[in-house]
Amino acid sequence: MAAQRILMGQPTPLKTLTALPLGAVCAPGLLEAMAASAEPRIFLIGTEIKTQGAVDQAMHVISNGVCRVERIEQGTVAMLGFGIEQGTVAMLGFGSVFGDRTFWTKGRCNATVRAATPIVITLRVGRERANDALEAFGALECAVM
Repeated sequence: MAAQRILMGQPTPLKTLTALPLGAVCAPGLLEAMAASAEPRIFLIGTEIKTQGAVDQAMHVISNGVCRVERIEQGTVAMLGFGIEQGTVAMLGFGSVFGDRTFWTKGRCNATVRAATPIVITLRVGRERANDALEAFGALECAVM
């Protein structure tokens, strides 16, 4: 119930995608098909949305809030440390897309993404639903395999 109230004040997935640079170059039918396949997701501050090293074949578009991108790198043993450097790589806000590399390549996440504001809302597009959307649009049906 609370989630529905939060989402009521949000723009539709189509409005969010139209506001992005992608919206300016996409055919309207394709953008509508992708918006129809997007699932709004709500995350509270500190929630891990993507996990470094995990296989996750979904991409997210931030429609509200800010996310922190964190990366842990295993390296050689440093003189004053244990060879592990952890840190924030980037802060992402409205319209930012993450997870697109693993979405297209079936690879592992190269960073962890966490909600950095009290509430983060993303539009999640999974590979299967994206394939359905592309097939419904009638173009690029083999683009997301």
